[in-house]
Amino acid sequence: MKCAVVYSSLTGNTYKLARGIYKGIKEIERFINVDDVDFDELKAYDTIIFCYWNARNTVDPDAMKFINSISGKNVFAAGTLGAYPDGKSGTMMKENARKLIEENNNTFIGEFICQGRIDPVKTERRQRMSKEHSHYLNEERLKRHIESRNHPDLNDIAAAIELVKKALTLDED
Repeated sequence: MKCAVVYSSLTGNTYKLARGIYKGIKEIERFINVDDVDFDELKAYDTIIFCYWNARNTVDPDAMKFINSISGKNVFAAGTLGAYPDGKSGTMMKENARKLIEENNNTFIGEFICQGRIDPVKTERRQRMSKEHSHYLNEERLKRHIESRNHPDLNDIAAAIELVKKALTLDED
């Protein structure tokens, strides 16, 4: 098995998760920003740890271009989002990522998503919206924004590493 992490990151959340996976699994040979992918070099890798961020409940535009450009790979999807991972947005995000991976003749081998830090500027902007606006930060939404400031954390990264190892059959059980 030849394995590489390919990631797309806007605010640093996905970079942090991807870097943690890369550093935590010695069998992963390369760590590549999606903007720096050399597709000729990538032909040598049969397994990709595909790290992306949530953009309207699917993979971000740069990651989407990447995943639409590869086929015949084993792909593990790891993503970050501002919402709770087990909520509606997280479910849709995972479904859409899996669909994109499989549509391009890749083998989906697993997934992990976790909450990522929401930019405080977004929080402030949404707090100033009128209460009638659909994106107004009510008490529950504000709580989620504040909680997001701690993610991805070491527990998120450890959980991701565990799932990736299982998918790569590197778990120590």
